[in-house]
Amino acid sequence: MAKLAAPHGVDAKELHRKTAGNPFFVTEALAAGEDEIPLTVRDAVLARTARLSPAARSLLEAVAVVPWHAELWLLEALAREDVGCLEECASSGVLRLEPLGAGFRHELARLAVEESLTPLRSVMLHRRALVALEAPPVGAPDLARLSHHAEAAGDAEAVTRFAPAAAARAASLGAHREAARPVRACDRLRRGLVAGGAGGAVRAPFV
Repeated sequence: MAKLAAPHGVDAKELHRKTAGNPFFVTEALAAGEDEIPLTVRDAVLARTARLSPAARSLLEAVAVVPWHAELWLLEALAREDVGCLEECASSGVLRLEPLGAGFRHELARLAVEESLTPLRSVMLHRRALVALEAPPVGAPDLARLSHHAEAAGDAEAVTRFAPAAAARAASLGAHREAARPVRACDRLRRGLVAGGAGGAVRAPFV
């Protein structure tokens, strides 16, 4: 992976994170550039998901807004009526089932599905995730996840509550790359507030 990535100036670990080493995804991702979802990958993923039932596609959309892993309890909060379609989604080869939840087999596939959501559908799912993650059934709330969903949901108040704490937490653990993400969310929030204030009204950013 490192040898393939080096000529393109791409971080090999990040490339593997997105592609899980899938040869087709790796080749297309390198051709498209590090920050792009290759059209060929997007088309292949969406063509496969189009064969799912409407309920299974709805569940897949819920999983797509949750990076890495969606716990069963979280999926029930996002799409309770569709959770029974997990097996169908897994049989399509898009999702992997885990003991207490599910996730996409490849990050690029997740991004392709997430990008296909309408803005309204995306915001609705992120808002549901935000509410659910504020009161998880076990353990303390995950500040990084709350910050992520607050930004994606367009909830400026929640961003100001969770992003600074998430950045501080990640920095204390030496995860500086992760710490930078909520910092950028706060920066985008400030820019949105300034832009809104110029017209005499503040709009929630990120929607």
